[in-house]
Amino acid sequence: MKLFGKFDIILYLIIFTLLFGLVFFRNNPGDIKVYIDGNLYMVISLTKDDIYHVEDFLSFEVNNSKVRVIESTCPDKLCVKTGWINTPGIPIVCVPNKTMIIIESKDSEMDLITQ
Repeated sequence: MKLFGKFDIILYLIIFTLLFGLVFFRNNPGDIKVYIDGNLYMVISLTKDDIYHVEDFLSFEVNNSKVRVIESTCPDKLCVKTGWINTPGIPIVCVPNKTMIIIESKDSEMDLITQ
């Protein structure tokens, strides 16, 4: 009885090739976009680790391709409690300040923006 057949080896090679491609050629997130009241306020690269200020009401930190709000003037501080995000498309929203911070991928196109 054979342990591996001809088709088993081909199947394993296909699976290995797909996994290799996913690990080494995945899409890297591109930029952090900050919107105030629906208007684009600033665009920052994920590679620039620093603390940024949005006017006088919000501060956020970029570190190791992640972003988080560290200080806000809003009463509930839900944007601060959101913590670190590193996935494109998941926003940090501060409703009282009408501010949204989102990581956008360089390779994806946005189909629709709702307001």
